Amino acid sequence: ISRARRKLPGVNAPPPKAKIMAAYYEKLTNLFWVSENYLFHAFAWYKYYSLCKEYNRSMSAETRSMQASAVLLAALCIPTSHADIVKNSKTGSKRAVNMSGSDRLAIQSTAEDDIAKEKMARMATLLGFHTREPSREAILSEIWARNIMDDVPQYLRELYIILEETTDPLDMVEKANPLLEKLRAETGVTVDSSSSTTTDDEDEDDNTLARYVKPLTNVLILKLIFNLSAAYHTISLDHVKKLTSGLGITFE
Repeated sequence: ISRARRKLPGVNAPPPKAKIMAAYYEKLTNLFWVSENYLFHAFAWYKYYSLCKEYNRSMSAETRSMQASAVLLAALCIPTSHADIVKNSKTGSKRAVNMSGSDRLAIQSTAEDDIAKEKMARMATLLGFHTREPSREAILSEIWARNIMDDVPQYLRELYIILEETTDPLDMVEKANPLLEKLRAETGVTVDSSSSTTTDDEDEDDNTLARYVKPLTNVLILKLIFNLSAAYHTISLDHVKKLTSGLGITFE
């Protein structure tokens, strides 16, 4: 039996080398980026960065900073879920005794959310992520717990504060816009050319931090709308256009 067991593929096999696993997660970052799955894109970046930092002793401080920045920006690109919005919203209206159409829709949405969460949990396990409940909050907590912020430039820390802690809708875009413009000018690649598995025919911009400007702008607009709805009962479209004038978006 032991002889037959040794012949079985994968039985008692040594774990893959760190370099192979790093290449695997690097490929996943590109795969999930193209599919616009920002949640798994961020977790793949977190795994890739962790492997590179632990096993690539020759990684330069510049590359480590670029990769740490990519982990943070990838996490910030994850949109706030509808469930989080509902959970954090506070209303003073009383519930009706009879179930309304919106109640039935809410129950249906909750059931669908549970199914989606279970699928994500299985996928996270298959991909070797550290949690069965991947979320925006989970990876941001990991970033702080693992001191990844220590390797992130100051202007990106300021951008994090604006997106995560600022609640004043009147100046958040004004403060974030120059930081996004600085990010747009970033040209340094986030992977070592010597260890990268990226092929020559892939877009070079896909390996720069500048690619995160567009999804971050979408998150910023979403946060702006949330903050405006919390601060005002009504607001004119012209005022919203004025607040977002520096972002280069249209309302046509």
